[in-house]
Amino acid sequence: MKNILIGIVGEDSDVKKVLYKGFDEFFPDEIILLVKQNYEKSANKITKEFEKNSIKTTQYFLSSNPHMEEIFLEVKKITQMYEKDSIVINVDTDYYTSCLALSAAFVNGITAIGILKDELIVYPIMRFSYYNALNEKKQELLKIINDKENITSMEELAKIANMSLPLIAYHLRGNKDSQGLIEMNLVQTKKQKGSIEIKLTSLGRLMVAGINSNLSN
Repeated sequence: MKNILIGIVGEDSDVKKVLYKGFDEFFPDEIILLVKQNYEKSANKITKEFEKNSIKTTQYFLSSNPHMEEIFLEVKKITQMYEKDSIVINVDTDYYTSCLALSAAFVNGITAIGILKDELIVYPIMRFSYYNALNEKKQELLKIINDKENITSMEELAKIANMSLPLIAYHLRGNKDSQGLIEMNLVQTKKQKGSIEIKLTSLGRLMVAGINSNLSN
């Protein structure tokens, strides 16, 4: 098993220094740089310095102003490529994307580290991917809700999904032994003029993007 360290290269000039902060505790066999557009020269310089020390460094490229879905999908792709390895993401290598990187670590169940007052911190993230909690039926419901813009009742959703109403209620609301999509913060409901609007949360949309990326690979 290898140790993989991820860092985002962007506006921050001290990205190499921040990456090194985690070496004593998470000494990597390979570094993966997610490089924002226009910062390729900085990434190449960092790559050369790490490879001088025999640390393999791989670059993947982001847009100049990456949104949450883009970073989420890049991190998910890496976790799939290195599923048998230990993956750590340093979320403080680029200030502007630190929250997005932390969110991606949370959803994909990988270790996230950062720097606080020049000291290394490890964020309390469970090593449990959200995808592990989504069976085929729950994934199917997420995709249906995503594709159908206006679902106004569980009865309508049951008809579209070709599932019984009790099964729809179970997948949305769960029970004492199993979380539903609402409790997992993937689906939200809202009363709207006598009906109940069923839609995805922001996290739910990210999960569907990840599911669809699996289908396209």
